[in-house]
Amino acid sequence: MRSIFSTIRRSHPRALAVLALAVLSLGVAGLAPSGALAICNPLTCGGPGDPPPPPPPPAPVTTTITGISPGFGWTGDMVTIAGTGFTTGTTVTFNGIAATIASRTSTQLGVVVPPLPPVTGPPTVPVVVSSSLGTASTSFTVSPTLHVNDGMTFGDQGADGWTKGNANVDRSSGFAVSQLIVGDTQWWWSLSVSMSTVLVDGSGTVIGFTTPLSVTSPGVFFAWPTGDTTRSTSFTESLDPSMTARVRSARILLTRDSNAELLDTLANAVATGKSLLDLLSTLGIV
Repeated sequence: MRSIFSTIRRSHPRALAVLALAVLSLGVAGLAPSGALAICNPLTCGGPGDPPPPPPPPAPVTTTITGISPGFGWTGDMVTIAGTGFTTGTTVTFNGIAATIASRTSTQLGVVVPPLPPVTGPPTVPVVVSSSLGTASTSFTVSPTLHVNDGMTFGDQGADGWTKGNANVDRSSGFAVSQLIVGDTQWWWSLSVSMSTVLVDGSGTVIGFTTPLSVTSPGVFFAWPTGDTTRSTSFTESLDPSMTARVRSARILLTRDSNAELLDTLANAVATGKSLLDLLSTLGIV
């Protein structure tokens, strides 16, 4: 090899210089992915087995809202706001009115809906979350109405009949609209059902109820010739708005042949501050 370089040096000194320059270039350059010549250094050209380059830094966290549940409610209701960037000092407003934050993590807020003015219909108001990482907003439907319903059958596999009840309680006005439907499947005997809507506050205590409503359906024989034993009725009751404003949930109670007993049991539950669970246990429902 040395004799070859000596021969080239004596006969072609210019060629030797070009060859030396090429060897030097190969030592400090690499081919880029596109095939173009790229300059390497210890920071950009790693050898086999070298660790991969570090990942890019994460995007900065900002305040966002990904959802609010439920998306409707009334003063005093608890809602959950999900998102990101809920730091210490985060604030929440409903239509510009400050709300109480009952619980907080960086991704979830438990918020009590603040006092909202009486409304007609279900208008939508903005909900704004502000923190040191930014501001985000969503919408919330102001709906004071609670919708509840229930149904059950009587007798072995419904052999005696069935009933359905539903009610709408407007917590801003105090009006409760109830409907009770009873269908009888017995041949000779009638079926009487009583219904009341129990009103419960945020702690689960029974604070009110609608006056028990009764419906009696005749037996199949007495519904001749149509055979239609379905009977229904509805009524509207005005309750104390100062009481219904505290209502957070409601439950329809359906009992058989016990209108007077149901009324006494409900009145005692309110007077003694019973929980809904205790009331249901007393009635043998749970």
